[in-house]
Amino acid sequence: MFKLQRYFSLASAAAIILLTVALSLLYRQNAVVNLSKLIEAQNVALAQSFANNIWPVYTDYVNSVAEIDGDALRAQPETQKIHVTLKALTAGLPVLKVKMYRMDGLTVYSSEFSQIGSSKEGQEGFEKVLRNGKPSTKSSFRETFWSFDGQVENRHLIETYLPIYGPGGRVEGVFELYSDVTPQIVDIGETTATVVIYLLLGLGLLYGVLFLIVRSADRILKRQYNDLEHEIAERKQAEEDRRLALVDAEQANQAKSEFLATMSHDLRTPLNAILGFSDFIRNQYFGPVGDKYQEYAEDIHSSGELLLSLVNDILDLSAIEAGKRPLAKENFSISDIVTECEVILKEQAQSLGIDLVMKVSKDTPPLYADRRAITQILLNMLSNSVKFTPEGGKVTLRATATNTYHTIEVSDTGKGIPADKIETITDPFVRGVSDPHKSHQGTGLGLSIVKSLVDLHDGELDIKSTVAKGTTVTVTLPIQRDLHLSL
Repeated sequence: MFKLQRYFSLASAAAIILLTVALSLLYRQNAVVNLSKLIEAQNVALAQSFANNIWPVYTDYVNSVAEIDGDALRAQPETQKIHVTLKALTAGLPVLKVKMYRMDGLTVYSSEFSQIGSSKEGQEGFEKVLRNGKPSTKSSFRETFWSFDGQVENRHLIETYLPIYGPGGRVEGVFELYSDVTPQIVDIGETTATVVIYLLLGLGLLYGVLFLIVRSADRILKRQYNDLEHEIAERKQAEEDRRLALVDAEQANQAKSEFLATMSHDLRTPLNAILGFSDFIRNQYFGPVGDKYQEYAEDIHSSGELLLSLVNDILDLSAIEAGKRPLAKENFSISDIVTECEVILKEQAQSLGIDLVMKVSKDTPPLYADRRAITQILLNMLSNSVKFTPEGGKVTLRATATNTYHTIEVSDTGKGIPADKIETITDPFVRGVSDPHKSHQGTGLGLSIVKSLVDLHDGELDIKSTVAKGTTVTVTLPIQRDLHLSL
């Protein structure tokens, strides 16, 4: 018995140490990998925002500097403009450095000016992005690092190479973002230490219990074996139930956090930029402008304000689904809402060669509903149709009414939705087409929000589509009137 007890002690101690080390390393590695994926997703959203604000403006400049050396590039006025814009866009974000490369590897811009003019040709991460057209991410630790605000020390970084897509869906350049994850790495280290402590305590307690069992007499073990086996099974089941409940809760919380983070970066940043730039034009900070530019500035500003209010509705999607969002109902003209939507989308449709037609019956009675919600419904339906209708196509809105209901129908001559996707097209994050040139546009929430808002008004949503011929989305809303106004 003495030898068994000694062997058990040595083997158990070694197993506890090895298991604790292995589990703690596995936990830390998994946490770092998840952090890298989260930061990469955030950087993709940021890069899309940067590309929307910078790349269209400076494409010609980037293509014209192939033969210019680093000193000349640093002296270019465009370099300072890009620097000011990126510094403003990254204010308050954990982005320490941003670099922009041509396809040949030339560093056109870096927030660390000394690196401008250097070449990334042959660098593994850069070349991988050019080959695959997908982000490339790695983590690193720098004792010293040059950021937007100067030199910083002892930083854990996530370095992400991100492709810049042109209008045709081709890679035209590469962004490189350095994100500071030092606080998260510190938290992971502290959590890992806590996990190690709990593992040692738990395994040590188990070791003590097993040691006592081994030392006990065989007669007692045999007598209590059946009862002990039953108790262990109940404890394992209870622990498994608790673990599954915890996993479900963590997954739900993670999904919500990722959604909020994506929406915040994808939508709020460009909207704030729209409002800011249009405000410069509207208030003529750089001198007087023509009447036509003034008119454009007013349209941009009003569109930005409307879109920003719609973002709040998207972020409140969970409240809509739960039926907890109050409706500010009022009587208003469908024609007025249709006109507002036409102003917002007309220029986009014309630029794509799409005929945008609005037909509202003259005898259509006022609609008693939430004005902002109805505006969002129409914008989502129209923008979807414009987005997936090819050049030369047509998007038509028809608004009619009977004594019992309003009908708003948006039809297009676009690519259509496959039959197997019609039933799930209103689910969150589901897209109706798999066109690689269109897939990056939108989040797949448009029709989901439309359905939620229509349901909130006790209405119905119907979608009919034929591949290669077009899609018709019909919203039916019951006639409701403000009783106070009707009296």
